[in-house]
Amino acid sequence: MGMRGQWERYTAPKWAQATGPVGTVPRASPHVSMRANKRHRPLARTLGALPQGVDLPRLAERARYVGSPEHKDTPSFAGQPKPRADATICDRSFLDKLPQLNSWLRSAFTRGAVGAPWEGDFPRYVWFKEGNVVYEARLVNSGTGEYKGSALEPDEWPKGIESYYESAN
Repeated sequence: MGMRGQWERYTAPKWAQATGPVGTVPRASPHVSMRANKRHRPLARTLGALPQGVDLPRLAERARYVGSPEHKDTPSFAGQPKPRADATICDRSFLDKLPQLNSWLRSAFTRGAVGAPWEGDFPRYVWFKEGNVVYEARLVNSGTGEYKGSALEPDEWPKGIESYYESAN
């Protein structure tokens, strides 16, 4: 192959070719997911100091568990299922246990098992330990204090979480 062959112009697939004005970014393929498959950095699961003036029992009264339809494969208190291809499906045994999940969330608040950052009045993370399982609740609506949650693997537990539950189990 001569020099010309080495320097031939690359032609992008039709879906990736720009169709707008000069300087615009080509649109993505309809076959490519825009969601990252894996998290590039681990979550900072750290039990944090409370901001000054925080009243955890009062926040516990306002917080509520709502779940996520993205992690369900059947209708539930979270609404009609809309599972993401990369999402773990929730244990179906929790589908009719909304009062218990709210109780766990509120118990975690009153114990102080919460973690930064804080978004509005609420911590982004709250952890509840039941037996040998730690559940992580993640804030999904900072205005209303709504959380979704999932079980963690033991190597994902926030350091020191056991001390918040020593007398309970």
